[in-house]
Amino acid sequence: MGNMRNMERTLKALANNRRLSILRHLAKVGSATVGELAGLNRIAMGSTSRHLSILKGVELIDQEQKSVKMYYHLTANGRRLLNKLLTIF
Repeated sequence: MGNMRNMERTLKALANNRRLSILRHLAKVGSATVGELAGLNRIAMGSTSRHLSILKGVELIDQEQKSVKMYYHLTANGRRLLNKLLTIF
């Protein structure tokens, strides 16, 4: 039953244009800050942080502290899943 719950959470995380945009951008550039991703989607940093939290919660992205900034990047699972989705759609 746990796998079904994980699949449901992941699909819900992917069912949002802004989160998909974040994933595609991270696939293209490698890593980005909250501010960079907020600018990409033209939304507030707080909203962007919430989207990042959802993606991190389903292990599609991870974060890394560099100096005073936090950078987000795709996990191996995130990259694999995004690549599969892009071949389908």
